[in-house]
Amino acid sequence: MSRHLRTLVVLGGVIGLVGLTARATLLRGADHIDAPVTTGDAPADINDLFVFRAPDNTNRVVFAMTANPLIPPAEAAATRFPTDVLYQWKIDTDGDAVEDLVLQATVRDDDNGGQVLVVRGPEVPASIGTTGMDLQIEASLSGPVSGADETMILEGSNGMRAFAGVRDDPFYIDLSRLLEILGGQATGFRDPGVDALAGLNTLAIVVEMPISALGGATNVGVWATSSRATN
Repeated sequence: MSRHLRTLVVLGGVIGLVGLTARATLLRGADHIDAPVTTGDAPADINDLFVFRAPDNTNRVVFAMTANPLIPPAEAAATRFPTDVLYQWKIDTDGDAVEDLVLQATVRDDDNGGQVLVVRGPEVPASIGTTGMDLQIEASLSGPVSGADETMILEGSNGMRAFAGVRDDPFYIDLSRLLEILGGQATGFRDPGVDALAGLNTLAIVVEMPISALGGATNVGVWATSSRATN
């Protein structure tokens, strides 16, 4: 039976330019259950994309992605990554808005009831776009997914480090005040604001590597996608 791939999210539809030779630069985007196509597929719904220099070593870069929004605390321990979703960071190194490198993450179940993160790349993709679940790239790192009360940092021989697990949602939004501003009932945010996502969790995948792994690029455009295999 043939398998097709449905592209679920291209985060915000934008590309963020990240400087790798200047001081630490952060790229962020947020999208929590906004797109109709992802409403019924929370594990593949990308929330946020973060790209920044490692705070303790400016020669390293961090790629982070969160998915599956609004996981309540009572469900955090039982929430698992899907095993048929390909999460990707698409990396444009020459400014033409086409990916030159891809960094891929998938998760599989193990024989002991746990899950294993597999990271591939960054490597030149076999095809451009998000219409195929191309896993021909050799694995760069693999290891256990962290439980809700664990923080297991995975180490690779190529200088790569990674983490995957359920974590508190890092995105902050004073949603009620934002709606008031949009509705003309308020002119500015409160100080301090009220975090509408406080206590809610999300699936998180974080990969850190030497900047040199990006092939000498000094500025990169990065966007994130998730794709689910379907029959």
